[in-house]
Amino acid sequence: MGPGGCWGGAEVTAEPAGGIPGLFLGRGFLGAVEQARLLARAGELCSAPGRIGGASPGAPNQAMRFAGSSGLPPWAQDLAELVSEFLVHGGVVARGAPLGFNQMIVNRYSPGQGISAHIDLAAFGDVVASVSLESAATMDFSPKDGGGGKVGVILEPGDLLVLSGQARWDWLHGITACSSQRTSISLRTLGEGGPHELTEHG
Repeated sequence: MGPGGCWGGAEVTAEPAGGIPGLFLGRGFLGAVEQARLLARAGELCSAPGRIGGASPGAPNQAMRFAGSSGLPPWAQDLAELVSEFLVHGGVVARGAPLGFNQMIVNRYSPGQGISAHIDLAAFGDVVASVSLESAATMDFSPKDGGGGKVGVILEPGDLLVLSGQARWDWLHGITACSSQRTSISLRTLGEGGPHELTEHG
């Protein structure tokens, strides 16, 4: 990442989003240069042999990596450290909290593709962080118990979205359709038991 491991700037903070407990947004988390670098790396990963996903119509071009198996690429390790530092700096997690991001999923969506409403698998930990690249999209959140209405959160290129606590476990999230090509890079923590063969939208 950039020199000194800095994000978009000191003015970038982790702000509560959508009125949903545990949902945070870092507007402009990454600047244009870092976005371009990540996008290039993500493109290489999605086009590499052995990637996961992209086989069925309407599915995103998807790649997944786990620390300890094929391993997280160095640039993904840098991103994980940057996100962890930001979350501690912003008070989202306590200093010394064991985030331990060890799984990454890259999804590339063509225009018209979206993310079906879902909650990330319980095999992953309490904090899920995702960087948006290329184009803006609105992510809709709705309570898993069916009560209340949808809450829309606009994600701009370079934004960092963080789900924790109630937002992580009690709210579905999805995108109806992307108007332009969009890439997301999500970081999660996989518990003991090793890598799983997973194909999912995120």
